[in-house]
Amino acid sequence: RRLGVEALDGVLIHSSGDDGSILEREAVLPTLLELKAAGLVRAVGMSTKTIGGGLRAVQCCDLVMVTYNPCQLEELPVIRAAHAAGKGVLIKKGLLSGHLDQVSGADPVEAALRLIYAEPGVGSVVIGTLNPDHLQANAAIAERLVARASSP
Repeated sequence: RRLGVEALDGVLIHSSGDDGSILEREAVLPTLLELKAAGLVRAVGMSTKTIGGGLRAVQCCDLVMVTYNPCQLEELPVIRAAHAAGKGVLIKKGLLSGHLDQVSGADPVEAALRLIYAEPGVGSVVIGTLNPDHLQANAAIAERLVARASSP
């Protein structure tokens, strides 16, 4: 009510690293599914930390959030499984949590975003920053990539 909405678009479970146990033994997933059934939440998902947990989340949730960037490609099977299942994919740490100095090339932000958005099924990259200039620059690069992708 305080948010002024009838339903939350999505609610994700944050993992401590024990993805499977959280999904199978804790009350959080059943509770969120009840809220979804009641129409209070539109999509339920999990921000996972393991490939096994990500694959399990694809089976029982609407969306999954995984780490994927030029230096961390391990969770690609989760992205592909979610895409094949028609589930949503959010990317966390797409810009290496601000450590893009590990990525070679003229524009490491563009390189990271190109890699991420080249993968079918990726819906969004969650990018956080404390620096408004970084946010504007990153958004401009993303807009440029989207414009190129939609041009004939």
